[in-house]
Amino acid sequence: MNRSFSINRNWVLFTDLDGTLLDADTYSFASAVQALRFLARRNIPVIPCTSKTFEETVAICADAGLDGPFIIENGSAVCIPENYFTILPQKTSLKKNAHIVSLGRDYTDILTFFNRLRNKFALTTRGFHEMDTAEIQSLTGLDKQRALLAQERGFSEPFILLSDKTLPEAAVTFAEKNEFKILRGNRFYHLLGNTDKGKAVKALKNIFRQNNTAVFKTIGIGDSPNDWAMLQAVDVPVAVKRADGAYAGGLNINNLRRTNGIGPSGWQEAVFNIIK
Repeated sequence: MNRSFSINRNWVLFTDLDGTLLDADTYSFASAVQALRFLARRNIPVIPCTSKTFEETVAICADAGLDGPFIIENGSAVCIPENYFTILPQKTSLKKNAHIVSLGRDYTDILTFFNRLRNKFALTTRGFHEMDTAEIQSLTGLDKQRALLAQERGFSEPFILLSDKTLPEAAVTFAEKNEFKILRGNRFYHLLGNTDKGKAVKALKNIFRQNNTAVFKTIGIGDSPNDWAMLQAVDVPVAVKRADGAYAGGLNINNLRRTNGIGPSGWQEAVFNIIK
């Protein structure tokens, strides 16, 4: 059975989670429930594209009633439920009833380069692997169970700077020269392989096309700089207003839409305004 054939082929929606579909402080999607139901009734897939881990995203998808593919750790892997597609990429691994298409680097490689980067630039940093669960809870506002899931990294390392306010540009360039990437999110910097949300969106769009020849348009909704590559890879990009009432800077796309609502309220506004 190919579940992808039953979806509405007019639209595929890619979305960030924290600060977008989920409230930045409470992690609730309550303000977007009507839009989620609207999309579910029309069989329009909602695809999380997030910095979160596999385990975190599975839990959120279950809560929100999302049963399609999702993208984790800032584009490091595309995760496809079993029996969703008939045609899959040749190289996949299976994890808890999902096919994993890896686009990034293994976590051991990430940590090795993280230490190398820190030593080379004398950075005062603290990575997720050095934090206990209570510290992650304090930094993120997650409950204990979700914080434990956030620690189950597979492809990337979130980290904070303990002294400097911003990461030196030379460190970003050094990472790129070594086939790694550093992205800035709402709360953390993220070190990952040479990929991003945009590359993962393009990879998943190709898989959709291989499994169904119908024409569809893509929407992308995000709120932070690590979402920009995703927004540049879709037909209709949307920037959600942040909790401080502003929009993240640095994005220059001619057809960019901006919401009046904040977080999930803005997310719902975008869905109803775009999909009639």
